[in-house]
Amino acid sequence: HSGEAKLIQELHKAGAKLDHKDWQGATPAHYAAGCGRLDGLEMYLQLAGDLNLNAPDNFGWRPLHYLADIGGSKEMADVLLAKGADPQLTSTADRDAKLPKGMTPADVAKRWNDADMAGWLG
Repeated sequence: HSGEAKLIQELHKAGAKLDHKDWQGATPAHYAAGCGRLDGLEMYLQLAGDLNLNAPDNFGWRPLHYLADIGGSKEMADVLLAKGADPQLTSTADRDAKLPKGMTPADVAKRWNDADMAGWLG
C-alpha cells in the first residue's frame, strides 16, 4: 500500500500473494495504482506478470479508479492504460455521496477537480 518498490519486491520474495483480495475486494493491483508511486506500480506489474487490470473491487472500482481517486501522475495512467486497463468501465456501487455508482475513472477525477487526470482518462 505504501508503494515502495523495494518493499513490494521483498514482500513478493517472502511469499506475498499478488492476487490476494482484502475485505473490500481490492487487490494489490488496486493499491499499487492508488499508492501514487510510479516505481511501486511498475515493480508490482513486473512481478505480477499477466494480470487483469480491470478486475473490480466490491464497489466495481478498478485500479484506474484508485489512481484517479488519489490524483496520480500521467505516467502512472499511461502504464495502466498500456497494460490494458479500460478507462470506460464504471463503478457498480456507491463509495459515498460524492462517489456514486456508475462512475468512470475520469468521473472520479472530475469529482476531485483534477482536470488533468480526467483528460488523460477521458
